[in-house]
Amino acid sequence: HGRGYAVRIYDPYVSIASVCGANREYINGVIPHVARMLTADFTEFLEHAETLVIGNQSPLFRGLLKKVNSARPIVDLVHLLDRRKARPLARRAAAGIGAEA
Repeated sequence: HGRGYAVRIYDPYVSIASVCGANREYINGVIPHVARMLTADFTEFLEHAETLVIGNQSPLFRGLLKKVNSARPIVDLVHLLDRRKARPLARRAAAGIGAEA
């Protein structure tokens, strides 16, 4: 849709094709561009991403994160990463450091 950030979503548990009923009508009518954001290719996803946001606690994502460059910022919304090994940005975000008042 051309505004804001170029977002890619990698979640093998999400399939637009399997959505039905009112949810499908909402997606098609209000956010039809979400289908273009989804990718089933983790490598493609990583090549695109500057910052990763984790919103799923699946062990699959913990394994995939081992493939991520350690310098890449990660925002862990579900505390998937061990806090002792969390990236500095994730620790700072969790502490509210750098957030605007």
